[in-house]
Amino acid sequence: MKIKSEYNFTLPECLDLGKNKKTCGMMRLAKVKDIIDIFHDMRVRKNPSYFYVILLSKVIKKLGELSIINSKVIENLTPLNFAFLVDFFNEINHNLATSFPVLCENCNNIFKLELEIVGEF
Repeated sequence: MKIKSEYNFTLPECLDLGKNKKTCGMMRLAKVKDIIDIFHDMRVRKNPSYFYVILLSKVIKKLGELSIINSKVIENLTPLNFAFLVDFFNEINHNLATSFPVLCENCNNIFKLELEIVGEF
């Protein structure tokens, strides 16, 4: 069984407010090397709150029509979009259970309840 390593998402706010079009993107799972590299980054050493800016710039592979994501792109996100991406990162990287067996009290059958990952379509 192949482990899914890339996840699609849709931002809650459009990147280009003039076009009023949904902004979709793709994020990959983080690697240990990503985390190690971040702690060596001088911006993070000077200001630890910069951690997620650098992290997101490493793991987001596509954002709207942008295929090159750097820290400036992340810095210019709205607070709502930034918070969404941090939450989405944490959800996909912490491998949360996404299905549970549920017993129907009426018919006594067991069904599989599937939970969606936030932002994924």
